[in-house]
Amino acid sequence: MSDVSWADVAELESWLRAREVTMAGWGEGEAKTVENLWHEVQGGETLLVEEGDMVLRLVSFVQVIIRRGDRWLVEAEQVLADGRVRRRAVLPSEKFKRGESYALAAGRCLAEELNVGAGEFELLTETYRWRKERMERPTYPGLETLYTFHQVEVVVAGLPDDNFETENRLAGPSDPVRIHRWEWRLVEGDGWHYE
Repeated sequence: MSDVSWADVAELESWLRAREVTMAGWGEGEAKTVENLWHEVQGGETLLVEEGDMVLRLVSFVQVIIRRGDRWLVEAEQVLADGRVRRRAVLPSEKFKRGESYALAAGRCLAEELNVGAGEFELLTETYRWRKERMERPTYPGLETLYTFHQVEVVVAGLPDDNFETENRLAGPSDPVRIHRWEWRLVEGDGWHYE
């Protein structure tokens, strides 16, 4: 397994095509674009590696559990810069940046997606757990990803008791999400979901 880098989006796209990564459907429906992938790599959130004759995307992220009684806060939808809506049904989550701990990523998730400041939440470190899973997701069809999932429960005061939406504080080329729509839902199972 070896990692690689590219000078620009066009070089990344050529590299992917040369390795027969099918990019059909990227930028359509719920899928992101090659440019989005480029920004993830440049921002230290994603690593692309060659594993034998295939390309593997490596991503670590934290999922934050916020409860209201028997309901958990779930991101129901994202509105992207081009107006497309991605249906999600996942816990608040954030990709790690290179060298970041789960606690820092959780704090960044709360700040960027829910506009919650550093002093406005309590991280319940005794609830922390992690696991790995390899799969292909609709985010980048045709590109297999090895995920390292981290999950921790957080107590946050002051969030609305009804469904609500927030603006993405860091929306831009590296993050095409403009609006997050949140719902309080009963969550079946252990809450493991992926991006």
